[in-house]
Amino acid sequence: MTRKPLAALLVVFFLTGSMAGCLGSGGLDVLPEKKGIPGGLTLACLRSSMYTSMVIEIDYEPGYRPYASSVDLLIDRLNSVCDKPSGISVEYDEVDFGHEGAWSAQDVRDKGWEQKDTSPREGTTLYWQILFPAGTYDSDSVLGVAVDASTVALFSDSIDEA
Repeated sequence: MTRKPLAALLVVFFLTGSMAGCLGSGGLDVLPEKKGIPGGLTLACLRSSMYTSMVIEIDYEPGYRPYASSVDLLIDRLNSVCDKPSGISVEYDEVDFGHEGAWSAQDVRDKGWEQKDTSPREGTTLYWQILFPAGTYDSDSVLGVAVDASTVALFSDSIDEA
């Protein structure tokens, strides 16, 4: 997996998702499941008025852990645009998603929420989650997908083939 394109892809997924619409400071409360839409927490990243720190939760299947240099580049990019005076950190979790075949957006959403360690908005900390599952997306040309306000999946098998 190439390091710079992967980090750039991660930043693009999280920050350009805002084109789908920003929900603002209490926006997730209008949705019963409180999952939001892709890009819905972009303003929460860009501002420190409600969330002063951020945690990137990386859930990966065995053999799919992203390169440390890619994650370091992602954190550098996020630090350059996100206002988080208490910092941005990363938590890694190796998991078995128990999924067979190609992934759909709903598969990513379901498995992501099964694995989440905490709510996307907890106290003064904003949590984003990146999944690195084995396999590919339903559409072979898709390298990654944002499925809600805090969850993205990157398909390393597809990225390696691109």
